Amino acid sequence: MLVLKSAIGKKYLIQFLYFYSNIALYLTRGCKAHMEQIDRNKMQIIRMDEVSKLSGLSRSTLYEKLNEKSSRYDETFPKQLKLSRNAVGWLEHEVLEWLESKANERFS
Repeated sequence: MLVLKSAIGKKYLIQFLYFYSNIALYLTRGCKAHMEQIDRNKMQIIRMDEVSKLSGLSRSTLYEKLNEKSSRYDETFPKQLKLSRNAVGWLEHEVLEWLESKANERFS
């Protein structure tokens, strides 16, 4: 059994479980059901590390998906939001929708 002694470890475990339970809910119920649960006042912005973990893609590949001149460009990939001069993020539900669309491509 996993025993977490630090408060930081517990915090990350709780975030991990919450994050991946939301993904499972999203993938099992579909986009519409998930979108109904999103409170527009509580939309989450996720940063590059989380997008990379969710998608399994590297940082450079994610940026190539955004670059129109790249051979890996994907017009369906969610656009980033500029948060400050040096920070960008993505809307969590847009990234999840993109992942679902990729999963659905397997069946078409």
